[in-house]
Amino acid sequence: MEPTLHNKIDSALNSLDDLQKASAPNFFYTRLQARMEREQNVAVFGWFNFAKPALLIVTLSLFLMMNTFMITKLIQQKSVASISGKPSLQSFASEYDLNNSVNY
Repeated sequence: MEPTLHNKIDSALNSLDDLQKASAPNFFYTRLQARMEREQNVAVFGWFNFAKPALLIVTLSLFLMMNTFMITKLIQQKSVASISGKPSLQSFASEYDLNNSVNY
């Protein structure tokens, strides 16, 4: 004799009677919340964390060295240009008499 659909439904529902409510381990939610906050803080700074003082000092020192290098190169180029006799903007302006402003 084949079980009817009604009997199959009853047997399935009766198998759920012995189930117990699932429970989390102690302090699960506290640890989960701490992990989520930690991951959120990491996501804000990414892999390059400027909040660390050592990294901040190194970065600022690098920028200071780059600026010093660029300024010295600029000064050297200006001194080489004046020594080599290349015309400057002022000599160009005086040669074509562009120093005077004329109002018509």
